Amino acid sequence: MYRPTQEQFKCINCKHEANADLNAARYIAMDDIEEIIKKQNEVQKQQEEQAKQYEDISA
Repeated sequence: MYRPTQEQFKCINCKHEANADLNAARYIAMDDIEEIIKKQNEVQKQQEEQAKQYEDISA
């Protein structure tokens, strides 16, 4: 997830862009939202770990 401004939302994985409040309201209303968030957090953690490994190799 990327928030260029307080009102903007942009997904770094799929490039979806939307108003942050509208985007949040849609996802809160979804079934199984907690499972979706959990999976997204796992993906984000993996990406952060890969980025750190890349930084370590590049240093």
